[in-house]
Amino acid sequence: MSRHFDFDLSNDYTQQFKDKLWLQQIIQVQTAEGPAETRACIRDLDDSLRKALHDKHKLGQSKQDSLYFQLWDRVRPFRVKPHSDALWTMPSIPESHKRNIFKYRTGQIWNKNMAFKRHMSYMPGQPIARDTRCPLCRGDDLQGHIFGSCMHPDMSKQYIARHDKAMRTVIHAFTKGQCGSHYLIADVGKVEGLKDMGVHSKRVPAFVLPDRCLQARGLNPTVEISHKEQDEVGHDDSGNDNNRTTAVFVS
Repeated sequence: MSRHFDFDLSNDYTQQFKDKLWLQQIIQVQTAEGPAETRACIRDLDDSLRKALHDKHKLGQSKQDSLYFQLWDRVRPFRVKPHSDALWTMPSIPESHKRNIFKYRTGQIWNKNMAFKRHMSYMPGQPIARDTRCPLCRGDDLQGHIFGSCMHPDMSKQYIARHDKAMRTVIHAFTKGQCGSHYLIADVGKVEGLKDMGVHSKRVPAFVLPDRCLQARGLNPTVEISHKEQDEVGHDDSGNDNNRTTAVFVS
């Protein structure tokens, strides 16, 4: 139902909707006998409805002590509107993908562990699940296992393809933005395809990590070195000074 109406709502609690099926709220009024309660129509289905609802109605009967709720509640202040929620209105993303994203965010992706706990079949036409093992690699089948931990060769190839596709989108946005002239390093795809993406290398040069401490620990961070830091460590492989900011994408 639309929240825009051709009614005069200049007064606080009008009864313009008395001949229609409409939401009402209980309000306090002053009468000759003293304070009393009466019902009045909600002015609109936006701010007025939001103010009329009690705080406990905002979350309904949701389970607020779960780990997923607590973690998402922590990151809520860091949302960047409208970018953080842009995917929900992007026509290029199919509805099936959006449903899976929502399920993933709330831990509802179907897996064999869930089937075992609920005494259900993992896949149509199969018997009730008797264990929680992945049918491909025999690892513990959970949501995280499906999306990134399965050791089966076919799944590993899909993980790499998904990673490269996502990184190409990030790199494209990076090169078209204010940092387009940066020296880009990204472990994406094949070496022969890096130049077309504006990427200079797949590996971090020695002048970026001179002490190799991060490499020794097996870490591949995403770092951006400022001009000042670049001047301190900066020269390229030819020995020339390098004054360009270096943005490193490694994952």
